[in-house]
Amino acid sequence: MGRLEACVPIDRTHEGSADGAMRSEPAHREAYVRLRKAQVEFPQILSAYDGVTTWIAAHGRTATGAPREIYFTDFRAAEPADEVCDVAFPIE
Repeated sequence: MGRLEACVPIDRTHEGSADGAMRSEPAHREAYVRLRKAQVEFPQILSAYDGVTTWIAAHGRTATGAPREIYFTDFRAAEPADEVCDVAFPIE
């Protein structure tokens, strides 16, 4: 596997207050799959990357950037069946 990003959406009012790197991206399309906490475990999560890659090829699309895991809830507090993450690829 090549380059990968783990992302957490940040409210713009908190921009600059995070310890990690931050950037804003222009609007774009993404192909993604939503995962439950139990599905994020390695190596099971790899099937999500494979599934999105397969969908992109099957629909004649092209990935335009690194795949990313976007976590949108409190992962530690989530239950195994709770939706916690999208595996997403920016596409043209």
